[in-house]
Amino acid sequence: MSLAKSVSPEGQAFALWAMSNGYMKVDPKKATRALHAALSASVQSRVEDGGTRAWLQTQIFEKLLPLDPAYCETSAAKLEGTAQNSAISALVIHYSGKKQFSHALTLLTQARGEFPYPAGIRLLQSLPPTMNEQGQAVFSQALASYSQHEHSDAADNVAVDDFPKMVLIAWKRLHPDLVMQAIDEVLSQAKHVDNSMHVTVGAKNGAASFTSFYQYRVFELAPVLNKLAPNRVESLLQENADLKDSLRRFPNGVQSLDPKLQLDVTFRSASAGGGSTASDRYRMELGARADEIIGLANKDPDKALEAARSLPDLGMRAYAQQGIARSAIKTHPATARTAAEELEKSTDTLPLLDQARFLAVAADVDIKIGETDSALKVINRGFDTAKKFYQQDGDNENPNAAWKAYWPSTAVWRVFTLLAARISIDKALESVQQIDDPEIRVLDSVSLANDLLGVAPTSMMVRLRNGSTNYLQAPPST
Repeated sequence: MSLAKSVSPEGQAFALWAMSNGYMKVDPKKATRALHAALSASVQSRVEDGGTRAWLQTQIFEKLLPLDPAYCETSAAKLEGTAQNSAISALVIHYSGKKQFSHALTLLTQARGEFPYPAGIRLLQSLPPTMNEQGQAVFSQALASYSQHEHSDAADNVAVDDFPKMVLIAWKRLHPDLVMQAIDEVLSQAKHVDNSMHVTVGAKNGAASFTSFYQYRVFELAPVLNKLAPNRVESLLQENADLKDSLRRFPNGVQSLDPKLQLDVTFRSASAGGGSTASDRYRMELGARADEIIGLANKDPDKALEAARSLPDLGMRAYAQQGIARSAIKTHPATARTAAEELEKSTDTLPLLDQARFLAVAADVDIKIGETDSALKVINRGFDTAKKFYQQDGDNENPNAAWKAYWPSTAVWRVFTLLAARISIDKALESVQQIDDPEIRVLDSVSLANDLLGVAPTSMMVRLRNGSTNYLQAPPST
């Protein structure tokens, strides 16, 4: 399975991965072949893009794994860096779920770089009591890896499935000395994190805040320490007296917040002054006012629309107008139409990505209330926005270094092609053919084919020229 020679290896990888979504609807065997080809093309690409290649390889691998695990095993060695580690992790998780523990343990030894903690967690959760010795070995391997790597960045230090979570999940089946060694290592490393960083952890049962990352780690591990070395907990609480209240409210630490450890951890730098600037507060106040106006639209959309016109910031005004337009589609279509018209006008001076996002909403509203002529005009404006983006992306002096699959112009063409298809397939096909760039044309064709096969559009990652990442998604048709 191949694509036009004018499409780069990375473009082929992305297109074939996207094609597999459509094939899954009609021919899973072709989906498997498309994923084989996508993974192969991604390996051939030598263009690095801030981790994008590794991200795409991981997506391809995880989708291919349940379809062809044997192929994935042989392919894992061809991957590099984080992609290879993610592949090994996925294989271990896959075979742990199949209760093929010996094979999972063998694969775990092939991991390169830092230990794949998510795989270790899943394996320890799955191993039967008769394999406790192997569980001890897995945990020891994870501890050795954690000790050999620095974890000094707070934001990177708290992953969904990190080493401290392994401690919380597995400590009862491990030798106490090994658990204590692990806790000592975690707390030792936590002391080297920027401890001017305030931490808030929240979940379904509440939230707790801490004045340092070290305090957060103590809170996290104190319940285990309390079982193994209660005197140590007392000593730690004397050093961190303000932790007592948090542990009184949540005696099992983070597991009191959520036994399944589905946590939301946020950081705020105290050294940056802690508070927000006047500009930040102004934006927050405007955002709150815009949300209030959108809420009003459920009761009185005309009054809400009038209030939106008074918002001094065009971006916030457009945000409110899109909310009003969406809210009024079924109950007040005339007001929805007016809101869509005003939304389109509000976009004129906004950044291009915001223009595209709001124009897509205006077109979507017009389509849903039956104003197809107006919708087509907005869609054409969207295509003009894509062309403006393409001029920026392809600027000879300052080009976008990202893969074309992640160019803003690619994403914008995709969104408005899918909107055009809801009115006329011929219009959508015509718009695809008018794209001069052959690689983007192929990518847009694949998106359109998937849409016609009933594949729901997903949020598309966008890499701007300055290296920042954003997302853009076609509005759902329902």
